[in-house]
Amino acid sequence: MSESNENKKFKISILKVFVKSVRIAIGLAVIAVQVFIIVWLSRSTSTNEIVGVLFTILSVLVVLVVCRRQEYAAYKIIWLIAIFLFPFAGSLFYVLYGHGNTLPKKNYNRIKEYLQDKLPQTDVLDELGGMDRRLAELIYKATDYPIYKNNATRYYNDGGVLFEDLIKDLKAAEKYVFIESFIISEGELLDKLVSVLFERADNGVEVKIVFDTFGCTGKFKKSYHKMVSHKNITVVPFNPPRHWVALSLNYRDHRKLVVIDGKISYIGGVNIADEYVHLKNRFGFWRDAGMRICGDSVKSMVTLFCENRMLATNKIMPPENYFADSYPSESNGYVMPFGDSPNNRADPAYNLFLSLIDCAQQYIYISTPYLIIDDVFTDALCRASKSGVQVKIATPGIPDKKLVYVTTRSSYSKLMKAGVEIFEIKNTFNHAKMIFIDGKYAVCGSVNIDFRSMMLHWENAYFLINDINNRVIEEDFDRAFTAENIVDAQKWSKRNIFVKLGEFILAIFAPLM
Repeated sequence: MSESNENKKFKISILKVFVKSVRIAIGLAVIAVQVFIIVWLSRSTSTNEIVGVLFTILSVLVVLVVCRRQEYAAYKIIWLIAIFLFPFAGSLFYVLYGHGNTLPKKNYNRIKEYLQDKLPQTDVLDELGGMDRRLAELIYKATDYPIYKNNATRYYNDGGVLFEDLIKDLKAAEKYVFIESFIISEGELLDKLVSVLFERADNGVEVKIVFDTFGCTGKFKKSYHKMVSHKNITVVPFNPPRHWVALSLNYRDHRKLVVIDGKISYIGGVNIADEYVHLKNRFGFWRDAGMRICGDSVKSMVTLFCENRMLATNKIMPPENYFADSYPSESNGYVMPFGDSPNNRADPAYNLFLSLIDCAQQYIYISTPYLIIDDVFTDALCRASKSGVQVKIATPGIPDKKLVYVTTRSSYSKLMKAGVEIFEIKNTFNHAKMIFIDGKYAVCGSVNIDFRSMMLHWENAYFLINDINNRVIEEDFDRAFTAENIVDAQKWSKRNIFVKLGEFILAIFAPLM
């Protein structure tokens, strides 16, 4: 490399550091000004009746706005509590941060309008009847993503096995590889992945990666700088911090998605880090779930990736350029990919889960690392159990976040009183995100059963009807639902009063967990 090019790169690096420093400084200054105004005006209320009246008017107006917004009731309640306790500060923070505008509306609508006619629709919905059609139509109307047949599917209950197959598929990539992940972390797995991606990129394969800024903070700097140096590899952050420090950082890209040549897709709960494939021991055995799907439905996953990459870069990425020319003809039931985001007020994941619970006739099996749900969701599970439906829920025996773990446990009492069985899997962090109904319906993806996943994150999942893997999925649940893992309702009712108090308090703030 010539000396002039080295000097140029050095100057660019210095400029980037300077710009980043300025942004951080502006953000901190904005916070300092907000705190000063809040403190100053709050002190003024004791002597200035006019300011007190203005506080009251502002609080009333914000309360009315909160009540009218299309939000979960529990989410509204936590803001109402904040406004009640701190009228000015609570109102101001809701106006600034609580309204849920996660992206500039104009930009979001432009991208949605562009994508509207790009994804080919199918006539498969017309083949369905009864509850199958009702559930599929619910997702379609909420997301515009169609249902497909002619897919080959495989279910994984182990991240290590999933990545073994993924590496093999990546080595065979001919045109492109798309990767979207909440966490990408340095380690043996990432080294192996980067090696394969470089080998394919050297052979002309286009590699595009979207990573969540928050989930990957400080986790893969070395590999990031290595990858962006290759002409055929682009790596972009999703929702990075700007000069305006705001709670929009709360809205994260939690998806785990790989698309290869438009023919193969991988989804689930498995991030790119050693603990997910048992190369590193964190929180005991790491239990997870994912799927490999080939066929027509991969078009939807291509479109989902293009959408979030456009959101990350503000540059058009035509999904139709990445659809495959041919797909397998085999048909293993019906497959319906879909995405969820904080911009979608139809709440497709949340409403699909509730509809599946309500339609269950025999049993409801749920696996989730976090069980943080509102009264509507809790009541649906209790109602199903009381009506004779067997309801079983698998949660971690070892927590990754202790406060969230206590909040998860705050749901247990009401559920167990209604006959719901809770299983905390011994010596295991249960990261698998699955819902399985009556041996017929399954949902597998990145969506946890908590407020954060169903309200604040970009997520993706597959809804499956009569899939060939249903027997394997059921056997996987049976291994979790053992006598040694079940939470004893009698012992649970006798836990320490201070533990109960902690659960009660954390349950109030559950929507913010």
